[in-house]
Amino acid sequence: MRSIEPSPANRRYTWPMLTNRSAPQARVVPILMVANVRAAVTWCARVFGFVEHVRTSNGKHVQLGLPGGGELLIGEVRPRPSPPSDLLWTAIMIKVDDPTATRARAADNYATVLDEMIDDIFGHRWVVMRPGQLWANRGEPPAHVVPAVWVTNVRAAVDWYTRVFGFVGDVQAPDGAHAELDLPGGGAMVVGEVHPVAKVSSDRSPEILLKVDDAAATLACAVANGATVVFDVRDIEAGERQATIDDVFGHRWMLTQTLADVAPEQWGGRTITPRK
Repeated sequence: MRSIEPSPANRRYTWPMLTNRSAPQARVVPILMVANVRAAVTWCARVFGFVEHVRTSNGKHVQLGLPGGGELLIGEVRPRPSPPSDLLWTAIMIKVDDPTATRARAADNYATVLDEMIDDIFGHRWVVMRPGQLWANRGEPPAHVVPAVWVTNVRAAVDWYTRVFGFVGDVQAPDGAHAELDLPGGGAMVVGEVHPVAKVSSDRSPEILLKVDDAAATLACAVANGATVVFDVRDIEAGERQATIDDVFGHRWMLTQTLADVAPEQWGGRTITPRK
């Protein structure tokens, strides 16, 4: 199958990027938006084994990691002026050593378990897989935590994420309903075709953090390709330059560019467990 390369104008990823103790190290990271951050952190630790790395002073934003690899952000829910369509939802694919035991722990902690899927108590959907199990039929992303977005037109979504963000990949399923995309330098996501399945809470659908070399340039490219600006480019004291968009398929992305290595304690945050 043909592999789509980003256009020359968008080949702006030059790995390795700067690292920052105040920011995730992974390039593509799901963000869970919840009403009770502390409860969500406890739940993810209890069920999946996440370890807390960084916490803001008010406790409204937390960075988590899996000991075997993979990262997750949890933030306090924000009002969404236009909730995504009930047909456009985001899930989180996670690899665990024992899917059966993980699903049992989730059920014991009041989640709804449907085959490989877990709907947690905060309104998010997880797809549980074991290490070595393929995300698709051509290989697997190295990350253990991968966002998966559902859209009505997989081909259009693959083209858009390739053109705007620099992902590389193609539709893999014979019926064109599934694609696995990789980001040069690290990071992956899965794009799937919408199918009739009960949607979880629309106002708390996960967002996706994307690390880029140039937040302003990526934002401009996204807007030129039809994205909506939620938050314009701004520098935050944690050493990152960020912007937030809604893409043309209804999914929300936080673009972040590392400016400097800043310890969480410098801006009032806390290092809970240092990253290795």
